[in-house]
Amino acid sequence: MVQTESSTQSSIASLLEQAYSMLECGNLADALDFFQQALRLDFDNQELILALTCVNWWQSSLEQIECDEDTFEYGEKLIQQWKEFKHSVQHYGTINNRVMLAFQHFVFTKAHAAFLAFSQKHSEPDINFKLGQTNKMLGNYQEALDQFLSLVSTRKEDPALLAELADVYDLINEPVKAKAFFREAFYLNPQKIDIELLESQTIQRLKEKVAELGKSGIELEEWIPVYGELWGIFSVKRELKPIEVSKLRHSIYELETELKNSTNRRMILIPRLITRYFWYLDHLIITKADKKLIDENLLKIKLLDASVYAAYIS
Repeated sequence: MVQTESSTQSSIASLLEQAYSMLECGNLADALDFFQQALRLDFDNQELILALTCVNWWQSSLEQIECDEDTFEYGEKLIQQWKEFKHSVQHYGTINNRVMLAFQHFVFTKAHAAFLAFSQKHSEPDINFKLGQTNKMLGNYQEALDQFLSLVSTRKEDPALLAELADVYDLINEPVKAKAFFREAFYLNPQKIDIELLESQTIQRLKEKVAELGKSGIELEEWIPVYGELWGIFSVKRELKPIEVSKLRHSIYELETELKNSTNRRMILIPRLITRYFWYLDHLIITKADKKLIDENLLKIKLLDASVYAAYIS
């Protein structure tokens, strides 16, 4: 019996749904079977071709992981491979969001299972962070939020944790909390943040815009909080405690000293120092400090980067 075009498309859609369901359960082999069945009905289907290319990529990658699936290391390696996969897939042509989401579920379902199994046998300080991270990537936002919040009291100055917490707040549409925690995290140390695992479209667009300015690598990471401030993304601010002000001043002094004595790290030190000046200026403005002190710090920014100064005061 010859299928009509309509029934063929219906069959393909059904097979795709089953394939994606298998991926979400972490079952690559059965997903491959359904994709292959669908491909026999339509050899030119671009979604199927991309999905099968991704299956091949993951089959090869999983074979290279030489550790048990119930280990912390296995979960870590899966996450690292996910980052490599996202870079590789850029060369496959048009990206299909449905395919990417399905493979995201596949990877983080397996990673979450590895971390959970490990947590039931061993005590690992970082395990709740990893469980929160994998829950977030699977769309289990409340579980992720609970796990991240359980860590805040002992890791108040951990930029990685604060960024993940901000990411969840952004995903559950609490923008004020998201902006506050993102600002805190990036101001503390952007290089401690795994930006590739942040789901926030705001942060990803900010990263893309900074990259368009010619920044890349570590330099790009350091400029994110600068332009986050200039472009009004890190707009939710708080008053610093006295001990925080003291630490901030000390950090500024250290960076100024290093900048005077360093030539090969200027591209990193300049944005990092500007970020500290922004943070200190916020404190001065909130506490209604003497205008002369504010102007002194504005001048420091101007001497480092006149364009940033102009954008900041405009």
